[in-house]
Amino acid sequence: RGPEGWLFHCLSSGTIGISECYDEPIEIDKAQAYSDYIQSSQKNKKEYRQVDRTLWSKSIRSILKSAIVDVRPRGDSGERHRKWQLEGIVKCRLAFEKYLKTQNIPWENEPAFDTNPRTRGSDSTAYECEENHDDLFN
Repeated sequence: RGPEGWLFHCLSSGTIGISECYDEPIEIDKAQAYSDYIQSSQKNKKEYRQVDRTLWSKSIRSILKSAIVDVRPRGDSGERHRKWQLEGIVKCRLAFEKYLKTQNIPWENEPAFDTNPRTRGSDSTAYECEENHDDLFN
């Protein structure tokens, strides 16, 4: 439930809002990610407890630790946007598993090749999932 449940869903589906997460670094707009969290929590009131933006952001950063970095790149007109740089889906999933003090969460629809960064080659992919694993957060 809450930010943890939302993040699990994102890591399972391989998407955060409209951004697909591959096994390579990606920048995510924080405002868009929070908007996705709010929309998800409004659709699934039983699955997510809404928290304010500051607490949500702290929760996500504490879960992903070194797999997420705050960045503020300049836009075309010079304004700076608050974004996160994620280190790739595999590293984010490993950080999530470490946060839960577990290993090998059965991420749905993983490709047939080995995605474990400790044992795999240079293959990379996006992931999609259609099932929820609410039992991990209850």
